[in-house]
Amino acid sequence: MPEFPDVRVIMPAGALGPVEDEPFLDHMLRRLAISTSKDPNQEWAEKYGTDFENETFMINTACYCDKNDCPWGIVCSCPQSAFHYFADGIEVTFDEWMAFFDREIGPEPKSGDRKAWKIYLRLGTEINKRRTERHDPVCDFCSTGGIAATKGGGAGQNAPNFWYKPTDFKVWWYKYIGRDMQKNRRIRRTTLERIFADCFVSLGK
Repeated sequence: MPEFPDVRVIMPAGALGPVEDEPFLDHMLRRLAISTSKDPNQEWAEKYGTDFENETFMINTACYCDKNDCPWGIVCSCPQSAFHYFADGIEVTFDEWMAFFDREIGPEPKSGDRKAWKIYLRLGTEINKRRTERHDPVCDFCSTGGIAATKGGGAGQNAPNFWYKPTDFKVWWYKYIGRDMQKNRRIRRTTLERIFADCFVSLGK
């Protein structure tokens, strides 16, 4: 029989749902999602979260609708004139900004030439230090948060997927609980324990 090389499959965090020894925050968010979900398929809530809100907390699934009336899907609608690009300190158009990089770095090395690629990537990092960009907030979302602000979001920030209202602790994730998780501040394990205990108490559990 022919021999095949080992195959390594890398999955994004949260794609398969809960895993052993996952972070406490991930674990408790899954428990909370299951406890508040009306969907009989608990695996869905355990993986993606659910949509629920009371006076103590809010939990919501990730949304990518890009609609300006959705706190979780709203996106920037600033005009092109709000974006500025600079190469070596001189303002240029976006196309010129991109062309500057291509011109300075030259063609990509041949595939498989690891030494050349290492040099190429290092050079790219240096060139990018010479390129900057600036966004002047103009649209409602970028300047105030727009409708996202009504659900815990802020200027340029969508509403969080989890919001503990008493202390304004917020968590965002990408698609699945645990994937690219972001918090609005660092927090101790003991504090997290109190937060989730309070959430469950608010549910009468």
